[in-house]
Amino acid sequence: QIFDFDGNLLAGNKPCADIIADPQYKLFSSNEKCGEISNYFTQKTGSDYDTLLRRLTKKKSDSGKDIRYAMLAKDVPIETIEEIREEIRNKKWRGISFEYKTKRYYPKDELLSHIIGFVNVEFGKNVAQGGIEKTRDKNIKSTDGSAQVERDRKGVPFGFGEHVINTTRDGNDVYLTIIEPIQM
Repeated sequence: QIFDFDGNLLAGNKPCADIIADPQYKLFSSNEKCGEISNYFTQKTGSDYDTLLRRLTKKKSDSGKDIRYAMLAKDVPIETIEEIREEIRNKKWRGISFEYKTKRYYPKDELLSHIIGFVNVEFGKNVAQGGIEKTRDKNIKSTDGSAQVERDRKGVPFGFGEHVINTTRDGNDVYLTIIEPIQM
């Protein structure tokens, strides 16, 4: 996260999720049911009804392969996701899943945008493109943990040998010497 001198948030991460459906599930076998689901997600997320209906009713790609992935909504706030998840569970709709992620959030919109910079999403990851976001990317970004162990042919770890464990690391916060109210 990036803060000004007084601790006012200038850039942070917001938890959200994408909502995905598998059009091959039995739930999506009738156009009537696809229309009901499209209407539901239009009301909950503001997605376009016709686009959703087309995605849910299209079962084959142009090359004839089964379509197993249809995006229903992107970057839905986590509060809305929890509400939708509960309603889907109650309706017993199968074939709908959630991909949890974070979205970069700039609460002051364009204030100091030329200094803070911005990020693009590439393959599900935030990639810094300019400003403080880029120059401090290694400090701001968290790292995933990993473990490497030697195993036998059956996949059982050896009790000896080399074991390498890298722990996860949260990203560091960056505090600027800029005072936000003066910049406005």
